[in-house]
Amino acid sequence: MNFLKKKNKKNETTQFINPNDEETEFEDLKRRSKAYSMIFLAISLLIFGILGLVVVTQMELQPGSQFAEFQEKYPFELNAMEGPELSFNGLSIGMDRVLCYTDLYEWLPFEKEYPFPNLGMLMLFDSHNIEEPLIQRPYDGPIKGVYPISDVNGDGFTDYLVSKATVAPAWSFEGFSFDIDRGVVEARLSETIDEDAYENKLVSGLTLLDINGIDYCNNTILDVAVLSNFTDSKGDLLFLEAESDPNDEYQKFLYITSYLLNGSLIINKSIGEYHGYDDSRRNPIPNIEIYSYNDTNQLLFINRSHFILYNLNSPNLNETLYSRNISDYEGDANRYINYQVIEDLDSDGNKEILLAKYFGGCNSSISLINGSNGEQLYNFSLFALLPDTITSRINTIHITDIGDAYNGRSYILFEYIGNTGLFGDNFYAYEFKFRYTAAYVIQKDRSQMVYVDYIFQQDYIPEEAKTVSINQDLNFDGINEILTMNMIPPTSELSPMRTFRLNIKDIFFQKTFSTINMNDEVGEMIMIKDFNGDGLNDIIANGRTVFSVISSQEPVGMFLSPAFPYGLGIPLFVLLVTIIIIGVLLLVYYGGKFRYSVEPIKENIKNTLKKKKLTIFTLIISIVTIALTFFLFMILLNVFNSTLIAGTWISEIIIYTLLIMIIWFGLLTLTAAIYNFFAPYFAYLFIRLRSVFFKLSKAYINKFYVIDMKQRKNLGTFSKLKRVMVPLLLSLAIGFYLYNYLAPILGYSTSFSTLTPNQFGEFIVGYMILCILPLILSFTVFAFFNAGNYLLDDAGIVYFREPKKYRKPADVEPVSIWAQSLVKGAAGISALITFVEFAITMDVQSAIQSAGQELFLIMLTILVLFWGLPFITGFAYILLAEELMDFSTEFNNKRLYKLMERGGIDATPRKINIDVVKESKETRKTMDTKDKNHSK
Repeated sequence: MNFLKKKNKKNETTQFINPNDEETEFEDLKRRSKAYSMIFLAISLLIFGILGLVVVTQMELQPGSQFAEFQEKYPFELNAMEGPELSFNGLSIGMDRVLCYTDLYEWLPFEKEYPFPNLGMLMLFDSHNIEEPLIQRPYDGPIKGVYPISDVNGDGFTDYLVSKATVAPAWSFEGFSFDIDRGVVEARLSETIDEDAYENKLVSGLTLLDINGIDYCNNTILDVAVLSNFTDSKGDLLFLEAESDPNDEYQKFLYITSYLLNGSLIINKSIGEYHGYDDSRRNPIPNIEIYSYNDTNQLLFINRSHFILYNLNSPNLNETLYSRNISDYEGDANRYINYQVIEDLDSDGNKEILLAKYFGGCNSSISLINGSNGEQLYNFSLFALLPDTITSRINTIHITDIGDAYNGRSYILFEYIGNTGLFGDNFYAYEFKFRYTAAYVIQKDRSQMVYVDYIFQQDYIPEEAKTVSINQDLNFDGINEILTMNMIPPTSELSPMRTFRLNIKDIFFQKTFSTINMNDEVGEMIMIKDFNGDGLNDIIANGRTVFSVISSQEPVGMFLSPAFPYGLGIPLFVLLVTIIIIGVLLLVYYGGKFRYSVEPIKENIKNTLKKKKLTIFTLIISIVTIALTFFLFMILLNVFNSTLIAGTWISEIIIYTLLIMIIWFGLLTLTAAIYNFFAPYFAYLFIRLRSVFFKLSKAYINKFYVIDMKQRKNLGTFSKLKRVMVPLLLSLAIGFYLYNYLAPILGYSTSFSTLTPNQFGEFIVGYMILCILPLILSFTVFAFFNAGNYLLDDAGIVYFREPKKYRKPADVEPVSIWAQSLVKGAAGISALITFVEFAITMDVQSAIQSAGQELFLIMLTILVLFWGLPFITGFAYILLAEELMDFSTEFNNKRLYKLMERGGIDATPRKINIDVVKESKETRKTMDTKDKNHSK
């Protein structure tokens, strides 16, 4: 066996080194280093796979979309409804449009810098995606009502009567109100309406343009009824008009009018007075309705005092088929009235009518009225199952027909919403909202309650958010299922978001068919025809400033949802499972590499913890801070109690935040693995690159050396922290430059002043995509730069250079200093400029001033996600990579030396004060000899 002799100068003895021993040691180091990298790779795969799998299986994604364009731009209250119906020869062939009109807020914050109040909008949407309107028609005043008329112009689409108010060009001051959330008193405004200058015109459901340009009347229209025969001499359009009283702003005079399509007035009947105070959502009367009486269309009129069926064939409605006073029906309350035409229960050919009377307290009564003569068949009372200590006040009663009559029965849902006051020791303690819902089976001679649901809560229940029938029988019991909305208070005091939970359920067995959790306010709910092809009627959820169109199907995990982009949900699920399996296999296989080395590894880790306490502590704090920040942000966004609605800002915020969180933790260990595994190749790349620069300049005598690091194997804590700076500056420059440059181009907001989903969502989504994602990726993409330079220093790689002609001292410099000089200055200046530009652009002051309960969320977002995340990311990524590289320093050094030797560079460690100086003199003599020979 051959041996190499190596003289030890200190002891003047000869050591005999077996080459096989060195090779064995190298292979052992290689095995361990590779195992370290592969274990970190396995951990990265498990993070990506497990977190991704949790998101796509546990987060529900519902088909739908949302319109929130005007949320912060205009003082609009949106009112959406099912759009124009396409039909031929009276046969409906589908409906895929949504119509929306804008009114003004009843009360408007004084501080908002809104345009003048003479503004309105009529819009038509494709129900498949309502983010942008197909057609948008502006008006010079708020729209107070839109009424479907049927196809007037013969294009096959339902047309509409639009009632537009004329308002003064300036807001009027209405007083002060108290903002509970912010705890401040603010002045508020409203519009001033010219009651005698309404415009009431027909518009096309296809184009939203005026059909004939006729303004039928200038009064307020409270209700509209339509006769389908437009060819006879009878009035086609029946209006319930309210004419203002010049002596009393709340008093109005009521008229029933009838017009031909050409604008000719046929009927103008005065029917008494009307108090404008009662014109609210809690009081749907006065009202007119076409009622089939003995197979002939007649006009039903109901107000607070009368119940009348007019004969449409009589001149000017002078003949009534029957007329009753509301007071004739049982029950003393008659302040508020509601009614519902139901099925024919006594088989006389005329539908029966349910009449509800209520005023304050629980003083309410329901009368079943015979449609043939207007007489009361019987009366019963609704009552709430309230504790004796609670007094209640009914605000509104809703009546919904949920089932066709069979065997003389009809199923009706009664629902009232009100307030309760808790009293004790003769003082008022607190006020709650409650909702009481009961289903009754109604027969011609009796009624029976078959279902009751009682909700008692301390928060907001919109009075217009009535339970509605979905107009479908899902369990084939002959009764339509119902859609109800419950408001769930915030799950945390830190979060300002409430959950509006929509449930579709069966009234008998309490079976829930679908539960949808929404973060946006839900008021009125309207069922529309299926837009996503699942065969179920779908939902319009009207908020005040936004509205959504959503599928009514039971929400499913994201990977199963038809709303998942391009149908890739299941392939993504399979990919994530595959990633987890690969990660487990790698972890088991390479973890087994250490089964004979457990004690040395434990000892190594123990020593590392002792020597690098500050580094390890900083690394742990960085990772824990990011984890807690993301977790708190998820809570504040109500992630754990939300159904993601495709196309809404809040869903985009949640999705992109989860995506960034997964990428952050997944790339954390993956980046460390890349640094450790490829560091020798990256380092050698810079050596060759520096050599190329020397060859191009031809101005220096140069040579690369490996400095003998002796026993200097540890890197100081502050030296480690200093290594973070260049990658950190580079990531800041890249992230904030891309954001500042691309955000305006791509239409993302660069600031926010409130936490509304529209404004804050537009900002945070752009920030996550254009700033944070490139910032995180930069630590991985520039691994060749960071890891290469770290190893160049650890391996002691320097170069000697001396000018050939110019008077300048020779120099010995680390290769890493030259490499870093390529980007260090530019990165530092760019990072400073771009970060300062970002900080100045953000409207932090407005956001904080407008904050109420969400102040903590704004401060957390600003301090951590915007200003802290880039710095914390730098510390976490670089320090973890450095610690992993420390475990493989000896092996990586040897790999680098081997690469240098293959490239013709002497990789023998040398002492800088002896070897380099001596060899530089010899090199100088050689060069001088060459110069003399060249001169000769």
